[in-house]
Amino acid sequence: VDRLGRVVVAGSASDGVDDLFAVARFTAAGLLDNGWSGDGRQTIDVELGGGGLQFGGMAVDRFGRVVLVGLASPGSGYRLVVVRLTAAGVLDSTFGGGDGIADFAYTATDDIKEVVDVVTLTPPSDRIAILGDYDPAGADPADGFLFVLTTAGDLDDSDFNHSGKRDFAPPSGDPWNHAQALAVQAGRLVVLGGYHPTTASVNLAWLARVQVHLIFGDDFDAGHTALWSSVTP
Repeated sequence: VDRLGRVVVAGSASDGVDDLFAVARFTAAGLLDNGWSGDGRQTIDVELGGGGLQFGGMAVDRFGRVVLVGLASPGSGYRLVVVRLTAAGVLDSTFGGGDGIADFAYTATDDIKEVVDVVTLTPPSDRIAILGDYDPAGADPADGFLFVLTTAGDLDDSDFNHSGKRDFAPPSGDPWNHAQALAVQAGRLVVLGGYHPTTASVNLAWLARVQVHLIFGDDFDAGHTALWSSVTP
């Protein structure tokens, strides 16, 4: 629901050939908003060369712009794809490569495994934060990642961790780590995840709070980077 009470929904669709992102906006009365994209509906084809587009999440910023995130394959592996639509429901030419679309890998390889959540940050930054999992070793033990993008769709490497991204590796090299949810608390990012320790046959939880201008918030968990639980949630 945007700040004017309009309902925006998004997901996946197919035209019989390609997988697409699909978005619709409804008025506060529950009718398709014909003032948005002509008929209240929009589909976007993101093609990196290998198909396999997968929807991962949606956010609406304070200007009414819709941000869509997911995965697409360039032929081998997957990359994070980010699409932004203007408040009128068309691809935003001020975002990404001038076509409203940006794509990223966490490392040099196409290593994104899953996109979990996306949020837009509070003014004046209006940046975009995206949570998911990537495969750091190419052998399927996933680690969580967090990207922060500028309003232009670039990695925020000037303010966030000197790279615009950071990962969440579990302690002691535990092989399974999955980011699960992302929220904003007074301009800071709160991340929830789970991991499977090598020393026990249980799934455990972890929680981190991240300052947008720092690697981790030093006022959380007595200065530690995160809370890694030792009991099953």
